[in-house]
This record gives sequence, structure tokens and C-alpha cells, in this order.
Amino acid sequence: MKDGKISIHKTGCLNINTLKQKAKKVKVSWSVLDEDVFTINVYVKDRLGMVQNILESLSERKIKVFSLNIKPAKKDILLTICLKISDKNKSDQILNFLKKIDGVSSVEDISNQILST
Repeated sequence: MKDGKISIHKTGCLNINTLKQKAKKVKVSWSVLDEDVFTINVYVKDRLGMVQNILESLSERKIKVFSLNIKPAKKDILLTICLKISDKNKSDQILNFLKKIDGVSSVEDISNQILST
């Protein structure tokens, strides 16, 4: 806690390892009522406009982007995207349409990996 405030970090956050008071770490969780959060890794070619193409494709399909993290990954760029979806059955459709975008190397659902760590 700094300045009398509580900071919450999601599992996998790089900043969590820099905390000085590790004894004060507390696991928290909550549920999203009307929508589920679906987290994916999308590996794309390092090409100008790729992130924009991905985000526009999601927007055209009325898929809400909850968060986006971008970092280099070997020959590609790794986009970790948290999406809010109202129907979990749509997750496979999302993965499949993203795989078809030119410049996308691979797509994987990491929702369960994040929840279980």
C-alpha cells in the first residue's frame, strides 16, 4: 500500500516482482457478471499497422478489448489481449478469425493459464 491506497496486480504482471513488502501480498478475485474475460496471445509479424489491423478486426465484430500488452517475441511481436465477451462459445470463433488475418503467425487462448497461476 502506498499513500494509503491498495494496488491490485493481475497474475503475470511484471511489477509484482518489484514489490518490497512481499508479505503484504493477498490473492483477490471477483467475477464479471454480464461478460467473461477471455485472454489470448496473438503473435504477429513485426510490420507497420499490424496492431491496428487486429484492433479494427475486433472492433468490426463488436468485441470489446479490455486490455492490451505488446512486447517483442523472437521474430514476432506478442500481443496479449484481454477481451470481454458475452458468450464464451464465441471464443473459438474469435481465435479462428484472428488466425486468418494476414501477418498473424499464431493465436492461443491463455485464459486458463492466467487463472490457474
